[in-house]
Amino acid sequence: DVASRVSTTRETVARVMNDLARQNLVKREKNKLAVLDVGALEEMVEEVKGE
Repeated sequence: DVASRVSTTRETVARVMNDLARQNLVKREKNKLAVLDVGALEEMVEEVKGE
């Protein structure tokens, strides 16, 4: 379960995944997750980390 691995709730994970899907950064299909824009996700992580 992703939520337990990142110490958050299932609701938060669902909300974030839905936001990423709406931005066409990821695509969810059944039990699979496809990253559609690795560069954009990397930029988001860098912003959060303050790099």
